[in-house]
Amino acid sequence: MNTIALYAVVVLTLFMSGFGFDRYFFYAPYKAEVKAQSIAQLKINEATITQLKQATQKAQDDNTKRTAAVRSFYQRLYPDASSTGMSKASSSQGAAEYSPNNLPPTSKLAEDCAVTTVNLITLQEWAEKVSQ
Repeated sequence: MNTIALYAVVVLTLFMSGFGFDRYFFYAPYKAEVKAQSIAQLKINEATITQLKQATQKAQDDNTKRTAAVRSFYQRLYPDASSTGMSKASSSQGAAEYSPNNLPPTSKLAEDCAVTTVNLITLQEWAEKVSQ
């Protein structure tokens, strides 16, 4: 009878240790902790993405307002320049379009430089805001 009890204890011990006794006491709390940390990190990620989207939208709005102000300034400064092709809409003119044989009017060149400067200032402000 003692040997049967001894075998029962050995089998029970092997069963408990081999089939997850420690899982219920050690793994389950660890798993719950990891899940809680991942949920907290997801919330932080969502907040960060929201802040970046807001900063980007604000930078785009600021850039649009500043570009419109620059274009308005040059329209007032050179009122007759509208007949030479100055447009109010922002255009994507690159340096390759300005060749020595095909120079735009001075007012258009100055306006394009001012718009580029405004774009760079807005980009720098945005980069500073999102890097914090």
